[in-house]
Amino acid sequence: MICKYNFFWYENGEPGVKFDVEGALIGWYLENELRYGPESCNEILYEIKRIESDAIPSVEIDGNESVLRID
Repeated sequence: MICKYNFFWYENGEPGVKFDVEGALIGWYLENELRYGPESCNEILYEIKRIESDAIPSVEIDGNESVLRID
């Protein structure tokens, strides 16, 4: 499945993202968490790289509204 998304800035300067596929695995998390700052995207990318390099088997990232588990 291809998931299309759009990153943007709200008028108040907060970052946002919208996905065209409702229920995209990471879409809901990013839509709700990214507004608190782009650092969460950097953390997710960093942890994905660690998992891909077998440095860790999985990770749970606490958000303001939910927890994202990547393995």
